[in-house]
Amino acid sequence: MKVYLWIFWIGIIWTVNCVAGQESCRIFRTCSECISSTLACGWCDHRPFYLTANGIRPLCDKPEALELAGCPLDKIINPQSETPVALGSTPQLNPSKYEMRLRTQTVKNVTIQVTPQQDFPLDLYILMDISKSMSQFLELAQTAAGDILSTVTNLTSDSRLGFGTFVEKRVRPFVNTNDATHSADAFNNVQPLTTNLTQFQDNIDTVETSNNQDTPEGALDALVQSMVCQSGIEWRGKFDALRMVLLMTDAEFHYALDDKLAGIVTSNDLQCRMADDSNDNKQQFPSYSQIIRTVLEENIVVIFSVDADVRDFYSLVSNLIYSGNKTNAAALLNSQLSALLNLITESYFESSTTVIPVLISRSTHIRSELSLSTCENIQAGSNLVCRNVSYNTSAEYSVELSLDEHVCQLPPDQRTQTVTYAFVGFGQVTIEVDPICSCDCENQRDENSSFCMDRGALVCSVCSCDPSYQVRLLSMVQI
Repeated sequence: MKVYLWIFWIGIIWTVNCVAGQESCRIFRTCSECISSTLACGWCDHRPFYLTANGIRPLCDKPEALELAGCPLDKIINPQSETPVALGSTPQLNPSKYEMRLRTQTVKNVTIQVTPQQDFPLDLYILMDISKSMSQFLELAQTAAGDILSTVTNLTSDSRLGFGTFVEKRVRPFVNTNDATHSADAFNNVQPLTTNLTQFQDNIDTVETSNNQDTPEGALDALVQSMVCQSGIEWRGKFDALRMVLLMTDAEFHYALDDKLAGIVTSNDLQCRMADDSNDNKQQFPSYSQIIRTVLEENIVVIFSVDADVRDFYSLVSNLIYSGNKTNAAALLNSQLSALLNLITESYFESSTTVIPVLISRSTHIRSELSLSTCENIQAGSNLVCRNVSYNTSAEYSVELSLDEHVCQLPPDQRTQTVTYAFVGFGQVTIEVDPICSCDCENQRDENSSFCMDRGALVCSVCSCDPSYQVRLLSMVQI
């Protein structure tokens, strides 16, 4: 008789599971599987609801179905996504971080405000190619140093100017190391950021042009060093000033793997090497992706002033960095002082009033969609770039977030998902999302429960059997 009874119960469980396979939520066997699905399921943590005189009922179902079937409201586990928590802000960006807990079937929106500030501090670093063909532009900088510094300091009440140079790695075949006139440097920080005209003039007057052997130059090496050497350049904090680099050259640049001609195979580590520039000749040129990441992470606006022959090349580079959203991707080199001063002025005003969002990184299991909610000069939603923003007026963005169904299958320490957006020249916002993948009742195990015939733990109203006993008849009480 007992054997027939066990077979009867096993048959009922098989039948319920087969039917449940057609009814979405009912296929899940544990509370964590139930609430981490993308089906908005709930779990009834109530033993009498599960085992009834008429048989068993699935504990995972739509919350409204559980309530209708008789599960007490206070026993229905249906955790809700939490309100996002805004953390930190900068003078022009609010907030700088969000944290939240999210169920996989839920969509949440967060808001980001970018507010250009009038008279915001400016740090401008001029990075010049000093190969022989650039001699007239070096002379322009030297003879008009006072005018350049005056223009910069007049843009805001707190502006500073710096100056650096580059040519090439000092190795063959890029330069002739036996020729004394080939005194090229990968990067030379001639003048850190300053407001001192005498110091600025004296230091750039010492600069001389140099020879090298091939047409492409080492601009990327110098650009990286000018951005990552915080203390050497004397940059202010990432969010304490508008930080700009004006790169002036008449040639294309070397990039990663070109160095193999010199036997250099070590990837660029993007670390500051001003204290020991011997490593300049031991690491490869940066790659395009490294430059893009460094520009965005360091919150620096890069302006290209280049010869007509390479303007299309540098326009492409600018478009890669800024997703094609710079109005003047690459300006033409001009030996007229007025043209240089106009470029500096126009670049400052464009950079300080144009909000350009760029996605920096996004984890695998998070979906994010950025949209422009408020912009005074265009219809909301028609574009992600907000131009000509009035000072002290906000451009507002919304980010829609959701998690896919696979995130809860990851190990617990790998489940946190992040997405980071850069707002060029204004800073970055990181959104950190922790998925809701477990139930509190799973931390309240009743070991060797009598409900489980002393052979397993009662967890969230179902039995989790001892592995050695699961093949025996006790398995009939396990969903």
